[in-house]
Amino acid sequence: MCSSDLTGTYSFGGPFLSARTYVSLGPRVVLAQRVMGEWLFGDVPFYEMVHWGGVVPIAGMGGADSVRGVAFGRWRAPAKAASNTELRVDVFTMKLFKQPLRAQVVPFVDVGTVWGAGSDELPPIPVHPAVGLGVRAIWAETIVGRLDAAISPDITDEGTTLDWGLYVVFDHMF
Repeated sequence: MCSSDLTGTYSFGGPFLSARTYVSLGPRVVLAQRVMGEWLFGDVPFYEMVHWGGVVPIAGMGGADSVRGVAFGRWRAPAKAASNTELRVDVFTMKLFKQPLRAQVVPFVDVGTVWGAGSDELPPIPVHPAVGLGVRAIWAETIVGRLDAAISPDITDEGTTLDWGLYVVFDHMF
């Protein structure tokens, strides 16, 4: 349940589910997959529809933590689902201050969708894809720096544009 503001009280909530899997494809390659879904019920404020809930709040739909290449908040609704697939390939490993430093190249595909905001607010296409490439620096197996670049088509009544995003973050996406 949630908060109030100057104009009234909002009461809403709902389930959030996230599943992750990691499959080793060899000594230096890991296929990583995450699927998330959420459906909020009640009097959901507009500004909460762009966030994922739960004990670890995630920004999105769009941005560095959900569908890269889609602008944060571009698609919003009480219900949302996303899938992220990464191929994490170790390029080299070396020692830095007596700790291992790994460098990875990470091609990825993200897709997401939202629904439940009313028929006049449904997106022109239900699924929003994005593709990209990232690099990771992983030091001492716990400190992760990532640089991701992604592109995503944005189809509207006015035509199609190609959106992009460049993200610098310290942590794995999942």
